[in-house]
Amino acid sequence: MGLERLMSTPDNSLRNYLNKRESLRSVILISALLILIFLSLVSLCIGSAHLTLAEVNKIVFSRFRGEGASIISPGKYSVIWDIRLPRILMALLCGASLSTGGVAMQGILRNPLVSPYTLGISAASAFGASLAIIGGHYNLVIPGAFVMSLSAVSFVLILAHLRGMNSQSLILAGIAVMYAFSAGTSLLQYLATQDQLAKIVFWLMGSLSSTTWDQTKMTAIAAAIALPVLYRFSWKLNIINAGEETALSLGVNSKSVMFIIVIVVTLLSSIIVSFTGVIGFIGLAGPHISRLLVGSDYKVLFPATALTGAFLLLISDTIARTLLGNTELPIGIITSLIGVPFLISILLNKQRREVT
Repeated sequence: MGLERLMSTPDNSLRNYLNKRESLRSVILISALLILIFLSLVSLCIGSAHLTLAEVNKIVFSRFRGEGASIISPGKYSVIWDIRLPRILMALLCGASLSTGGVAMQGILRNPLVSPYTLGISAASAFGASLAIIGGHYNLVIPGAFVMSLSAVSFVLILAHLRGMNSQSLILAGIAVMYAFSAGTSLLQYLATQDQLAKIVFWLMGSLSSTTWDQTKMTAIAAAIALPVLYRFSWKLNIINAGEETALSLGVNSKSVMFIIVIVVTLLSSIIVSFTGVIGFIGLAGPHISRLLVGSDYKVLFPATALTGAFLLLISDTIARTLLGNTELPIGIITSLIGVPFLISILLNKQRREVT
């Protein structure tokens, strides 16, 4: 009996530790979700037209009851349903998608500095949008950005395939394509008029100010398809990050997983960038913050990263549209100001742990 007790104690201790860790992770995820819902309601209230939480709830639920604007001011009703609500939902969807895409790319390429834009998506979409603006075809800005981003990643995949389709070749090809399209965008900016240049620069900085319900619905559909697909690769990403030999021994084809993840993240990011412009740091900072909170298990890391990205972009957009009153800041400025301190603190903490 004594031997059995000694043999069972480590197993029980390990099992208790794992159960406590899973419980803690669940508490973190549920708490983060509740906080995100509360902040979304607060964001609906604040702006140039201030509303109370009671008014927001009344307006939102009146739509579901089919009462419309008949029970409240038509102006306030329009502010919520036509301006703030689609914009806030877009911020949540884009933040969750970019952050989740970032953690998937970091996992499959095994590089913590990778983001959804690493393969040249942002530079190519900027070139496509700039080309449409220079040509005076403003209705082609979104299609131009989308088509160019897909073309860029297609070219990256071809280059990477010629070199054996590994993480290093993908990153190098992405950097090459990024610089090529960045040079093209710089040339277009040089040739642009003052009015065209202002439009290009504002697009490059990112904004959710022109968000419509149609754009929000399209993004929601894309996210509803792409995010579950990425989550299904949780186990395979855990295996791949354990080492190439481990992956091969368990029958995980890292190249096929890499190809599928790159395609899914590319399509999702291209849709987002074509609607919002370039929003930086969310896909880079979100995964790092989530790893500090829940660890590196992708089954937990994916939902945690989605919540973190949604939180970061919601806060950034709220600050962007309220900080200067009636003047709106480009959201890319805010995400950079928020993201840089996070990354610096992560770097310093990591260095401090390595020293100790």
